[in-house]
Amino acid sequence: MARASRLSLAKKHIVTSVEDGSQRVFKRKEVSALLQRHRHDWKLTESLTASQFVAYLLDKTPMREVQLESESYNPITRFVWGEEVSSYEIFLSVKKNSYLCHATAIFMHGLSDLIPKMIYVNAEQSPKPRKGVLTQEGVRRAFANKQRMSRFIYSADSHTATFLSGKNTGNLGVVEMDDPTTGRPLHITDLERTLIDSSVRPTYAGGTLNVLDAFREAKARVSVNRLGAYLKKMDYIYPYHQSLGFFMSRAGYPEKSQAKMRALGLEHDFYLEYGMKDANYDSAWRIFFPKGL
Repeated sequence: MARASRLSLAKKHIVTSVEDGSQRVFKRKEVSALLQRHRHDWKLTESLTASQFVAYLLDKTPMREVQLESESYNPITRFVWGEEVSSYEIFLSVKKNSYLCHATAIFMHGLSDLIPKMIYVNAEQSPKPRKGVLTQEGVRRAFANKQRMSRFIYSADSHTATFLSGKNTGNLGVVEMDDPTTGRPLHITDLERTLIDSSVRPTYAGGTLNVLDAFREAKARVSVNRLGAYLKKMDYIYPYHQSLGFFMSRAGYPEKSQAKMRALGLEHDFYLEYGMKDANYDSAWRIFFPKGL
């Protein structure tokens, strides 16, 4: 029997196999693995190559090819099943165990009406030893210049994503949330982890004003105990609890909640943002913050 005829007979099984599963975005090697896993069941010949199989799927099934383009890195190819696939799903396929974070998570949790133009995806680094002893001069030097920004940026399907390589936490506070477009589960930081990440890197969260708005919106829902537990596990050398305490104070959190951050210590002057040239100082939290906040 001709190759085309065998594939045509197998088409129904191929479509059912993909649509019965949860995966809608595939790497080339995953499409090849699909062929190898079902070659016998679908009565396909050993001579059928992965490239021929991909070509057939693109021509005769809902599968389409998507190119992720970058100004700094080589393009990435993904094979997407159908039109009802979100950009979130496509970008989360780029890095294993990645998750949505920062401004994207703020929006998904309903903490801001600001629709972010950029999608933020984090794929954690491998574990690294903690840095040495913190000094006031070390803090000043570290925050004197602008934050280094990720250049790992890709665009696809009229959307753009920035990929971060965050501190290793074992995906602490990462949960599943239904995709607002497709209903399929996405990996994303939970409410408390989102507030911590946004306080640590406000630039990726839409800026300090957006972070402050997120704290206000989260006030009735956030667990301050969980915030503290996450901070302890994340083991930052810098006193980011002062940033959280500052945002909580400005957002009107009860003093009892603020006290849990204050109990972690106020040993150094700190900075809410990198590279501030003209800042105000909050003595209660020993933190410099942008004017107008």
